[in-house]
Amino acid sequence: MVDGEVHRTVVIVGAGVAGLAVGTMLRRNGIDCIILERRRREHVEARQRAGTLDARGVRLFREWGLAEVLDAVPAPEIRGGFYMPPMSAKGIHLALFAAETFARAMIAQVRDDDPRLLDAYSDTCLRHVWNYQAFATWITDLMHDTGDPSYRGEFRKQQARAELRRQFESEASNRVFSEFTAGIA
Repeated sequence: MVDGEVHRTVVIVGAGVAGLAVGTMLRRNGIDCIILERRRREHVEARQRAGTLDARGVRLFREWGLAEVLDAVPAPEIRGGFYMPPMSAKGIHLALFAAETFARAMIAQVRDDDPRLLDAYSDTCLRHVWNYQAFATWITDLMHDTGDPSYRGEFRKQQARAELRRQFESEASNRVFSEFTAGIA
C-alpha cells in the first residue's frame, strides 16, 4: 500500500447467488472483499438455489467471466439464449440485477472515487423491482383470466385472450413482452 492510500475491504453478508456473484465480480476487478455466511460451507454448497436464469443472468455471467456457472444451470438453450417462462419467479433475476448494480457501483467508488452509482443504488434497484412486480402481476392475472370463465367471467376471459393474442400479433407488444420474459427490460 502506498503512503496515504486507504485500503478498503468490502464485506458481503450472505453466500447466496447474489453474494457470491458480487464477491466474484469485485475480486475479478481487484477489489478486496470477504463474504460472511452463518452456515457451514457444506450447507451452502448443498442447499437449493433459485430457479432458472433469464437472458440478463446469462449475459451477466458471460460478461463478468463467469461462464462456467452456466454449465450447472437447469435451463434449455433456445437460439443462443435461455428460455424462461413468463410466469416464472424473477427472484434470481432481481438478485443478480442488484448484485451487478452493486458491483459496478463499488468498482466506480474504489477505482475512481466516484460515489454516484452507490448513491443511486437503492433507487436503481427499486425501480427495477417495481417494474418486474408490475409485469409479474399483469402476466399472472392475464394467464388466469384466459382460462376458466368462472374465475372472473366470460367477458374478462375474452378480453384477456385478446390481450394475449396481441402480445404475439403486434410487433410492438411482442417486443415489450419478449424483453420482460427474457429479463432484459
